[in-house]
Amino acid sequence: AKAVVAGVIASALGFAWDQSTSITASETTVKRPNVAKSASDEKQWKCYNINGPLFFGSSTQFSNIFNVKGDPKDIVIDFTNSRVMDHSALEAINNIADRYGEAGKRVH
Repeated sequence: AKAVVAGVIASALGFAWDQSTSITASETTVKRPNVAKSASDEKQWKCYNINGPLFFGSSTQFSNIFNVKGDPKDIVIDFTNSRVMDHSALEAINNIADRYGEAGKRVH
């Protein structure tokens, strides 16, 4: 019975490790939505298309995807091809939004 428990634990840890390295993002530029704008507003937004599960094991890698200093004033984080699995994932998203907010930028 101990060997079965050890095998299940090892398998779970291996699965979590594999999944933690599978989160990626592709970057695209999207046209700014048609809203009230001033002459100083940027015409394009940067869009991060997230791929793979976001959970406690991948939250650090998720945070490293973003370039707060180099990004435009507005960015979009698209989770269409991702799943937010747990509370750690929500905290990672909130931390990214806070980092952009501190830089005077907006996350959509």
